Amino acid sequence: YWAARYRKDVLGFDAKKLSEYLPVDAVLEGIFTHIGKLFEVEFRPNTTDAPIHPDAKVFDVFRADGTRAGVLHFDPNERPGEK
Repeated sequence: YWAARYRKDVLGFDAKKLSEYLPVDAVLEGIFTHIGKLFEVEFRPNTTDAPIHPDAKVFDVFRADGTRAGVLHFDPNERPGEK
């Protein structure tokens, strides 16, 4: 609590204003690029599995040899009552 107040009151930092400059799709693409290079995996949109929420996105994760390593459900939105 105090750290957030300090950032806002003393430093003038507003996370919501910052997020306007970081579109989710562009950030996600950058994350996937770096993780892909680091772990030699590839992320592909998954259209067969249902997402955990209508706003969420689902991706298949593939290893360098083409085998499927898993599924990633990505939901960047905060829901009421959740933290």
